[in-house]
Amino acid sequence: MPGLNYRQKDGRPGASTKLQIRNMGTPLYVIDGIVKDEGQFNNINFNDIESLTILKDASASIYGVRAANGVVVVTTKKGKRNTKNTVSLDTYYGWQTPARFAKPADAVTYIENFIQSETIQGATSYRYNKEDLEKWKQGTEKGYQPFDWYDYVWTTSPQYYANVNVSGGSDKINYYLSVAHLNQKAMIRDYGGFERTNAQMNIEA
Repeated sequence: MPGLNYRQKDGRPGASTKLQIRNMGTPLYVIDGIVKDEGQFNNINFNDIESLTILKDASASIYGVRAANGVVVVTTKKGKRNTKNTVSLDTYYGWQTPARFAKPADAVTYIENFIQSETIQGATSYRYNKEDLEKWKQGTEKGYQPFDWYDYVWTTSPQYYANVNVSGGSDKINYYLSVAHLNQKAMIRDYGGFERTNAQMNIEA
């Protein structure tokens, strides 16, 4: 969408996404004709969205002063008249792992570079000597055994999503019912995760 910027402020599971229309600040959110806040918008089940419209300039003026930064208009799904009852199931399961993250130097590389740095600086007493370096290389003596923090901190974490909805209608009534559940674990060990359950019901008679 031209003029629309979206940013996720951090990578935590469940972190919200901030929308800005032409970098004018937080827009007004209108969901099914009702003014909502950014948090409610971020927690909508994406499978319940029928359409999303961005209003800017004069088209947003119908919402008054609050629409100075633009308007995000969301319409959720509804059932259709004179249609058969339909049940839909959408689900996925996957794993997350960091695609690109700089791996830190191991203990031996760190000690070698530390000694080299002190040598270049003309140090007279070294923090680590050659005997220390050999002990780190062997890695058998207590106090000289390296620990791989990279493999410990980063984990391959699962995430899954499931959504079921029922819709249909007669000549006098139409309906749409939906339930969804999202569970996402963090890629950082013991950092928690995010879990959300959505329920949506639209009935017109």
